Amino acid sequence: MYFGPEATEFTASRALNQQVTILIDTASDERDRYGRLLAYVRLPDGTILNEELVRCGFGYAYLTYPHSHFEDYRQLMDQAMQEERGLWKEVKRDQLPKWLQQKRPELLR
Repeated sequence: MYFGPEATEFTASRALNQQVTILIDTASDERDRYGRLLAYVRLPDGTILNEELVRCGFGYAYLTYPHSHFEDYRQLMDQAMQEERGLWKEVKRDQLPKWLQQKRPELLR
């Protein structure tokens, strides 16, 4: 996936060897259709890793499944795009995940 190695490095720098707390969102299903756990990761300093990934442009706001912070994450992604942070600096539309291209057809037109 585009910007995957950079996202992995960012995540490792923030969470590797840290004791984290997994927060389950009760507003939606606990797992997606592939069986993946849908959760937030709280770091020892209280930061939510998921938010940081989107805010800094290392990930996308996952718009496929509803959750309690859906609008917050969409706004974080929009702000990262506007400020060309991380992947948003040079990404091309065809490098975006297909689901995101479908959910947000106006992106990078």
